[in-house]
Amino acid sequence: MVDVRALALDLLARRRVLILSTADREGPWAAPVFFAADGFRLYFVSDPATRHGRAIGGGATVAGAVTADFERWQDIEGLQLEGFAAPVGSAEHEARARAVYLARFPFAAEFLSPGGPLYERAGRKVAWYALDVRRLWLTDNRLGFGTRLCLEVGPATGPAGGA
Repeated sequence: MVDVRALALDLLARRRVLILSTADREGPWAAPVFFAADGFRLYFVSDPATRHGRAIGGGATVAGAVTADFERWQDIEGLQLEGFAAPVGSAEHEARARAVYLARFPFAAEFLSPGGPLYERAGRKVAWYALDVRRLWLTDNRLGFGTRLCLEVGPATGPAGGA
């Protein structure tokens, strides 16, 4: 029996870029963001003035994909996901997001940590976001061509930014 949860968490631990998909009045939009996973909660930072930042606003249903570039179709593995994303809501939650993110991307401390050398110029204008994955599909051709497994993770909407 394939443990989809374990495979998905392993993939999230090995990959760094989420293609975040949002929608607004102009239509669908996709943006690559570095993410750090805390289980099935994905943290990322972005400028709230970006198109995806504006689309998320106070919270929104989003979709995403996590994968890499493969030379052979037999090696393709990745995740497609849907969930709820929102700005991180409390100082406590921001501290957790910062700790998880900087553990994954220590180089980012210089612009994401107050007092860091680039914080005033870059870090002040970004917001912390949390994406709570609701459902995901794991594609892993190493298990057989076209293998696609679904995992129900959480509720349809959630307090991604407020928890």
